[in-house]
Amino acid sequence: MYDAVQESNLFTVLEAAAHAYQQSGDIDQAIASYEKMFSAAERSLGWEPQQRWLVARYTLASDYSSRGDKQKARDTLATLLNLWKDADPNLVTLNQAKTAYATLQ
Repeated sequence: MYDAVQESNLFTVLEAAAHAYQQSGDIDQAIASYEKMFSAAERSLGWEPQQRWLVARYTLASDYSSRGDKQKARDTLATLLNLWKDADPNLVTLNQAKTAYATLQ
C-alpha cells in the first residue's frame, strides 16, 4: 500500500541530506543522496515539494557535469526537460536546464 506521508518524509530527508552535502562541497555524497531520492517511483509530481524535486534534478545534472560525467548529466537533464515539457517557458530553472542540455550536446 502506498504511504504518501512516509514517502514525503523520505523525500524530505534525502533532499535535505543532498542539499547539505552540496553546500559542504561533498559532491560525491550529494550525488549519492540525489540518486537514492530519484530511484523511487516518479510519484513526486503533483504534490507540494515537486518544485524542489525538479530543481534537484538540475542540481544532480550539474554535479555529474562537474565530475566529468557528461552522459549522466545529459540523461538527467533530458528526464527533467521531459517532465517539464508543458511548464511555463519563463521558469528560470527550466531555461537554465535547456541551456545546460544544449551545452552538453
